[in-house]
Amino acid sequence: MRHAVTVVLVLVALGVAGCEESSRRTDTEQMAAIVERRAHHLQTLTALYMSAGLAEVTTEPGGARLLIDGGEFLGDRDDIWLPWGTHEFKAVWPDGHTVTRRVFVESHVPETMNVDYEQETTGRGVTVKATAPGQEVHKTRVRLLREDK
Repeated sequence: MRHAVTVVLVLVALGVAGCEESSRRTDTEQMAAIVERRAHHLQTLTALYMSAGLAEVTTEPGGARLLIDGGEFLGDRDDIWLPWGTHEFKAVWPDGHTVTRRVFVESHVPETMNVDYEQETTGRGVTVKATAPGQEVHKTRVRLLREDK
């Protein structure tokens, strides 16, 4: 009887150890899947970030309403985020005079960028850190000048 209890305890211990190993393997697979999903999201966000352009619009003289691609823009004219590509900028002064320009807004990041990448694995997960040294943000400057004849 005493040996039977020992055998049962050994079998239970082996079963628990097997479950722990299986559980660890499952945790590792789940962690790998999470890291893969996060990497995919990071790539998507990076692509969106790099396909955005930053424009700065000035109207001379001031006081004009600003329309971009047919819609009125009411925000800060120094930092206008747009998808990169050609956009129509239109200034409308109170007396009805208008100036329109079609301008290609470039990506706000340089064509090449140096990125430092480091990955740290701990018992609790994976930390990925990507940094880019301070590089100048590119702005497309749009000047809408009213020329009265």
